[in-house]
Amino acid sequence: MNAPRILLRRGQRVEIDGRFLRFDRYGRGNEHIFEDEESEVPGVFGFKDLVRRVEKGTFALALDPLPAAGNGVRKVRSVEDLDDEVLRTETLRRLAYMLAWQADGKFLTSREALQPIIAATAVDGEKHKPGISTLRRWIGLWRNSGGDPLSLIPGIRERGNRRRQISPLLLDLVREGLDEHYLKPDAPSATSAHQAICKMIDERNASLPQDSRIAMPTLSLIYREVGRIDRYTLIFERYGKAAADRAFRPVGDAPPTARHNEVWEIDHTKVEGKKSDGDRLRVILTLDRDGAVIGEAWLTLALDRCTRMPMGWTVGFAPPSRAVAFSCLRHAILPKGYVADRYPEIRNEHPAFGAPGAIVVDNAAEFRSDSFVAACALLGIEVRYAPVAQPWHKGKIERFFRSFTEEVCQRVPGTRFAAYFQKHGKEPPPDEVATATLEEFRLYLHQWLIDVYSARKHRGLDMSPRDAWEQSVRTHGLLPPPGRNRLDTALVLVEHRTPQRYGIDYERLRYNSAELAAIRIAPGAPRDVTIRVDPDDLGAIRVRDPETNRDIRVSVIEKYRAYAEGLSLDEHAAHLALIANNAERFIGDDALLHARDFLRKSVDSLRGQRRRADRNRAARFLENERKREARRQADRTPVEDARPISDVLDDMLAGAVPSAPIPAEAPPPNPLPASFNAASDLPPTAVADEDTVDLEAARRRLGIDRNLDDGGYER
Repeated sequence: MNAPRILLRRGQRVEIDGRFLRFDRYGRGNEHIFEDEESEVPGVFGFKDLVRRVEKGTFALALDPLPAAGNGVRKVRSVEDLDDEVLRTETLRRLAYMLAWQADGKFLTSREALQPIIAATAVDGEKHKPGISTLRRWIGLWRNSGGDPLSLIPGIRERGNRRRQISPLLLDLVREGLDEHYLKPDAPSATSAHQAICKMIDERNASLPQDSRIAMPTLSLIYREVGRIDRYTLIFERYGKAAADRAFRPVGDAPPTARHNEVWEIDHTKVEGKKSDGDRLRVILTLDRDGAVIGEAWLTLALDRCTRMPMGWTVGFAPPSRAVAFSCLRHAILPKGYVADRYPEIRNEHPAFGAPGAIVVDNAAEFRSDSFVAACALLGIEVRYAPVAQPWHKGKIERFFRSFTEEVCQRVPGTRFAAYFQKHGKEPPPDEVATATLEEFRLYLHQWLIDVYSARKHRGLDMSPRDAWEQSVRTHGLLPPPGRNRLDTALVLVEHRTPQRYGIDYERLRYNSAELAAIRIAPGAPRDVTIRVDPDDLGAIRVRDPETNRDIRVSVIEKYRAYAEGLSLDEHAAHLALIANNAERFIGDDALLHARDFLRKSVDSLRGQRRRADRNRAARFLENERKREARRQADRTPVEDARPISDVLDDMLAGAVPSAPIPAEAPPPNPLPASFNAASDLPPTAVADEDTVDLEAARRRLGIDRNLDDGGYER
């Protein structure tokens, strides 16, 4: 009885355990004898040995090495070629002959052996049976490929001369010229690259004899070589690696969320539109109906990742800052009951509020600041940072801003092209066509967010954001948000100061009270205390009592009260910058008041200026003035009822939120010059390097010049 064996032909190439061998012959019993291609050492394998290797995937038929490239070399075909019906029919016909020849088991190629196979395999009505030489050629392809059916696909499309007739030197010059003149950031055309390459070759031919000159490339050759440049390389060379990675990165998504208030995305955007041709549209707003002050607004918004619900927002002339981020976070956490009273035109309510488990932000300075991280930690919020130049990690809010730009910004009265004066030099200036005020734009924004965006069906949710929010709330419930006292404690700037007998100095303002004196003289009191500063109101600070872990409110002393109540930190920085750069003009105890009055007069003069930067500066200043008046009329909640920090930490631990210690911001050196006299009555023991406002940056931002003369505000 014959022993089982693997059917192989002599000289057939196989791969066993990563080595390439040639089948030599069958040995005794079921032995298969192979010869190693490199060492020519024979190897013997039994039938079961080969079967085990087939099962493990360490035995396979191997293709013969391809000959050197050249004319007449057959291309290795792929399974996609079988999509062609003609090629598929012919391949199946050839395969039938190969299977019949293999089933015969003799593996002979003589005429006497092949004629019976052709006669038995040919189907009735087959007009063109293969000849003996044709069948031998098919057998050769079949053998060399290790029995791969793809080797039998006809090479009809490969007929003709496949060798390039272009000189290798010319081809090298063309590719070198494309690297130099086509793959450039200014994205030149193939025609201009062709002209540059021809000029380069012409200069080289000038020093060569007539019979050695290089032929000029045709434009068709340039287009063919351009077509061979892969898209990644093209974008990489023209626009950089980040653009290339962005264009060809596999489209993914942010980690999924299961419920509302699990993750928010927060970001800023300038209130502007964009046309399909790439032109930017400025949304020009006025501060009030007189139209004298115009500006371009910024929107800061928090979006719930799970439900796509807008959680909170703030819009104004002030650029992104810690104060703006805090304002947006406060608005997002608290209920929006004011909408019905302030905007009766809005039909729906906005039910979204509460604190998130985490927020995703970019790497802007206001989000990286210690104060922002500390505020989020006190509220039990984890801060996650999206990688630099990878906005898809917060893609939900980026897509939201696109809808906002298309549906709101481009429809606001007063929207004009950014290059307005260049395009329409004889047209009226923007302030004459800016018909929307900032408050009217806030109404447009509220209407769109509450009555349009939140109410319509979202393609990614298959329901509206409001329905998704309400469904999630019914399923998971809604945790109560932090109280206003805790928000007042958290959403402020955190600093550290040393109490003195005259109180605490912060940015050249002085704060003192009986409670602060008691903290200073208490037995075992630490040298430094933690203070919290509301950037929108410098009229008072909050000082942490280290014994009771409660915040006490410490007002500015009477000397600065008229100046500091309702004053924002940005306004105060402008006044300090004005004094620091004009010390001889602002001298004495009333220097800050004089600087404030001077700046107000200067802002009034800016209202009539044509420069956009001047008008934006005036808009920000006057908007702060109006906020101050509104705060003066509003009732403020006393801080003495704030919860102890121990209760806050207990809540954080109960919610499984990490309660890392809050890092303190390191105070930079004092930027004021030695000649500064606004606080000349400070005692010698005052700490001189505690101020953290960058006056030089404020001076540049506000356009304050040094050594002002009586001419007024210079830029």
